[in-house]
Amino acid sequence: MRLLTHYSDLADLYGVETKQLKRAVRRNINRFPEDFMFQLTASELLNLRSQIGTSNWGGIRYLPMAFTEQGVAMLSSILTSERAKVQAQKLPFPFSF
Repeated sequence: MRLLTHYSDLADLYGVETKQLKRAVRRNINRFPEDFMFQLTASELLNLRSQIGTSNWGGIRYLPMAFTEQGVAMLSSILTSERAKVQAQKLPFPFSF
């Protein structure tokens, strides 16, 4: 399952600038395998735009990255904002027996 969560949405959630979030991901890219983070294809982006009824997504120049639930959780562990720390505490912890 792919959960679409865009950089700008996550930056708002964690109380950081989008460029801060992107920088943190680049510095910790080894923590984001493809089942945590993936790049949208052109057709996925086009489909997304048609679903949300907008002609572009903030004037992006590149195909955006999207994050799965595990990727969102990983982001909360690498960001240092106070809001990121609070959000990390709200994440459910899956566990198996």
